[in-house]
Amino acid sequence: MDRRRLAAFAIGTSLMIIAIVALWRLPALVTLDAPSEKPISNSGFELFKLVLDKGVLALLVGAATFLFTRLVERHKAALAVQNELLREAREETAEEKRRHREQLDKIAEEERERSFVPRTQFDLECRFYGPEKDKIIADIRLIGENKGRTIRGIKKMTYRVAAFLEGEEPELYEARDGLRRLAIRGERQKWSTHGHFTYSIEPGIRQIFPLTTLVDARAIYVSVKVELETHDYGEVGATWQSEERFFPVVIHSGPIGLGRRVDAPH
Repeated sequence: MDRRRLAAFAIGTSLMIIAIVALWRLPALVTLDAPSEKPISNSGFELFKLVLDKGVLALLVGAATFLFTRLVERHKAALAVQNELLREAREETAEEKRRHREQLDKIAEEERERSFVPRTQFDLECRFYGPEKDKIIADIRLIGENKGRTIRGIKKMTYRVAAFLEGEEPELYEARDGLRRLAIRGERQKWSTHGHFTYSIEPGIRQIFPLTTLVDARAIYVSVKVELETHDYGEVGATWQSEERFFPVVIHSGPIGLGRRVDAPH
C-alpha cells in the first residue's frame, strides 16, 4: 500500500473516532437543549457513557492502531522487496557493463597484438626472352610487400623451376596434400641462397628478389615454386612459407634495333 492509502486510512480512522466522541456527547446536548418525549434516565446515561468510555472507544482506538501498524509494516516490507529488486537490477546492470567492458578490452588487446603480427604478401612474376641457342631466358621475380608494422626477414630462399616441353602428354598426379597437380617430367632446376645473410623487408616497402635462369627452348609452360624460411625480428624461431605459380611461355622482344621478333608486348 502506498503513502496515499495510508494517509486516507489515518484520516478516516480519525474521523470515525471524532464521530464516536460526538455521538457520546449528543445525549447530553439533547437532554439540555431539546427535551425529548422519552428522556434518557441518569442511570442509562451513565451506563452508556461508561461503555463508550471504557469499552467501545478503547476497542476502536486499539483496532485502528493495530490496523495502522500492520499497514505500515506491510508498506515497509513492500518497500524492502522493491529496494532489493532495484539493488539486484543495479548489480545485473553493473555486471553486464563489466562484461561488455572486458569484451571491448579483449578486442582492443587482440587488435594491438595483431598490429605487430608480420603481414607480408608474396607474389611471383616471370618473363621469358629468347630463344638463344636452344635456350630461353627466364626472368623470375619474387615480390614481397610488407603490409605490417615489423621488419620481415628472410633467412633462406629456394627456387624450384620445372619446364613442360612441347609434345609432352599432360598428366596429373595427386600431391601429398590431396590435390591434383600437373605432372612435369621435363627439365627441373633448384636454386637456393646459402643462408649466410638475412634479407629484410621494411614496413610499407615492396621488395623484389630476382632470379635469372635458362630453360629449354621447347618449353611451353614453366612452373615456379619458391620456398621461404622467414625470420621475424625480435621473435624466437623461424616460419616457413611458399609461393607457386604456373606460367605460359610467352617470348618478349630482345634489344631494340637487332631485328628480334616481338611475340608479346612489354
